[in-house]
Amino acid sequence: MKNGKLVVILGASGNLGGPLVDVATSRGWDVVVLSSREFDPTTLAPLDVKIEPQELVAPLEAAIKAKTGDRKIDLLINAAAMNDVDGAEGEKRGLSHRLNVALPWALGIFAASRSCAFVHYSTDYVFDGEKPDGYAEHDEPKPISNYGHHKRAGEVGVLQAGMMSSERSVVIRTSKLFGPPGSSAGAKPSFATNAVKWAMGAHASKPAPLIAEEIGCPTYTVDLAEATFKLVDDPAQYPGGIYHLVNEDSGVTWAQFAEEVYEVLGIDPPRHHVPSSALKPRAANRPQNSTLLNTKGPKLPSRLDALKRFFSRLTIELTGIPGLVVVTPNVFKDDRGAFSEPFNRARFGSFGLPWADVQQNDSFTVDVGTLRGLHFQKPPYAQGKIVRCAYGRVLDLVVDIRKGSPTYGQCYQIELTRENGKILIVPPGFAHGYLTLEPNSLFQYVIFGAGWSKESEGGLMYNDPAFTFDLPEGFVNEALLKPNDRSWPAFATFETPFN
Repeated sequence: MKNGKLVVILGASGNLGGPLVDVATSRGWDVVVLSSREFDPTTLAPLDVKIEPQELVAPLEAAIKAKTGDRKIDLLINAAAMNDVDGAEGEKRGLSHRLNVALPWALGIFAASRSCAFVHYSTDYVFDGEKPDGYAEHDEPKPISNYGHHKRAGEVGVLQAGMMSSERSVVIRTSKLFGPPGSSAGAKPSFATNAVKWAMGAHASKPAPLIAEEIGCPTYTVDLAEATFKLVDDPAQYPGGIYHLVNEDSGVTWAQFAEEVYEVLGIDPPRHHVPSSALKPRAANRPQNSTLLNTKGPKLPSRLDALKRFFSRLTIELTGIPGLVVVTPNVFKDDRGAFSEPFNRARFGSFGLPWADVQQNDSFTVDVGTLRGLHFQKPPYAQGKIVRCAYGRVLDLVVDIRKGSPTYGQCYQIELTRENGKILIVPPGFAHGYLTLEPNSLFQYVIFGAGWSKESEGGLMYNDPAFTFDLPEGFVNEALLKPNDRSWPAFATFETPFN
């Protein structure tokens, strides 16, 4: 039910913005999104020219009025920011100042002039990380990077502007956000998502490096959005000022957080814990312990509970071959039948799975023992495939043909059925095929990478002695093989186009 109130959100296409829009809508707010197409403070002057916050107020007001008319704005939320911590030390310093200092200050001035409540998000990087037991809202900030200094200056601007307002100005500090991927091109995957991607690409000869430093409080954007509106909806309990909103549980290093992700997913990839010095040099200093203590705001659920919800509705299995993974969507059954989401773009994005879909193909096969493959397309038209059996039963077959892969030439097979619901993610650089085990089987696959190109087609003989497939003896009906599937080269003479 609509509550008649209007909220304007900046940064709605980012990682936090999407959940904010969802929560606001579910609570009955009228939501207006101000995108960079309507107002982009980075284009008003060259970034090496310092802009005072007051200079942004007039164009900001014009952009908002163009979206809202003369309607009263009840709440303004700023989820826009420049989060490239290392970039702020160099060529993106001007961008960081524009988005992290001038913009929030200007928004605070605008909110005060319109007598609307204002919420702005800041970071644990305003602290130096020297306090071992964490930081409460009243602790003195001591930034140690340009990014941290800019975010602190933005806080000060918001709070100073709020002194001139009849409504609340709220600064919410949070930490190490994870959640559904944002819709904008500039939205970066969260660490939790990257931890899964590293697990999928890891191998014993190249384990995933996890930084065993920098303690913080990873926070689920969906929970943060919910807590934001709990705070907004209760002005008596939560007046203006600074709040620390993070998921409950003690602070963790990046490596410890990755271990929590792997525990929740039930996977055990090759990985090793390293100091930050083992990776490429980073320009910015990071606080070594920036644990935020929430002493006054609404409490968020535990981090482990948040991870379970974030990675719900999909399980993942590692195959031991980098990049080749099996996922299984949850199936919801009732007396009428069942429901599942085999191809869900947002869900795949949360796991770091590919979904730059070119097309979806359906392949219906009448006869048992029909083998299709092993096929691939050569670069630059290399294809990846997301495959499942929608009806019937097939044996899916893949061979790693990436020359630089630690599992080059290794085979993998898996039975895909409507009943088990399993989906195999086959990246570019694999020869792929399948064998029908039941009549009238429907095989589906989403293509990512490139569309079909006849000139780029390639293949390998499925029964090459070099391959270790365990096929049912005498099951393949050779009479049903297509002519080109009889003439692909042997693996011993094969020169892979995937280096």
